[in-house]
Amino acid sequence: MTINNLSVKLCLIISVIISIAFLTLTYIDIDTQTKKLFQREKNTLATLNGILQQQLENTMLKGNREEIQTAVEMIKKQDMVQHIRITDYKGSIAVSNKKNEIGSTIPLENLWQKDRVVESNDDVFFYYSNAIMGNQPCYKCHDSQQKVLGFVQFVSSLNYLKQETRNISLEHFYSALVTILFLTLVISIFIYFNLNKPVKEIVYAMNQVEKGELSTRLNLKQANELGLIGEKFNSMLNKLQNNQIELEKLYREKINSID
Repeated sequence: MTINNLSVKLCLIISVIISIAFLTLTYIDIDTQTKKLFQREKNTLATLNGILQQQLENTMLKGNREEIQTAVEMIKKQDMVQHIRITDYKGSIAVSNKKNEIGSTIPLENLWQKDRVVESNDDVFFYYSNAIMGNQPCYKCHDSQQKVLGFVQFVSSLNYLKQETRNISLEHFYSALVTILFLTLVISIFIYFNLNKPVKEIVYAMNQVEKGELSTRLNLKQANELGLIGEKFNSMLNKLQNNQIELEKLYREKINSID
């Protein structure tokens, strides 16, 4: 019973260590993948922002404001984009894919904060804002002292990122679980054949010797401490058996001399 308990304890301890190690690595990997997904979102919005600002500059130089609204609506067709807003330097919305919010004001502190995450009800939104900086062609219509002419703000839903993260988490969890179970099985088999079974053989041999069976021998082939115990055990029995033979021989000689 003690042998079994020792094997079980070893298996449990090793399994716990493996589980902690794999779950920690899984958590780190999931966190890394989540950050990569979020960075991909930021990079995509930054690219869209660059396209829109270039389109905005070209359109404003032509004096055709309608093309700006068309460009906004075209970019809005991207699945990830929920809202696009263009404001003046005071935060007043001049162009938006939601026309009913044109004329309303966004606090400047929100626009100067380049990216932020906002939770609303069951959704999570990512706000990406960028200032529209004035340059030489713009100063034909704007004050040259006005360095910031306005802001472009993109709003995207992070729900799909949450779903992707959830899928990645489940995939990594199941992979870690299968790996942990497999390693636990391999370690259990290893412990059985390299510890549990040899110790049982040693205990059985000792019981046989206790009954007087000095011809008992261990056949442990492990090249470790257990194998050395087997060799020493067999050597001890050889000496005991030789001593017993010598004693029996002396006893017979003593009896014969008395006769």
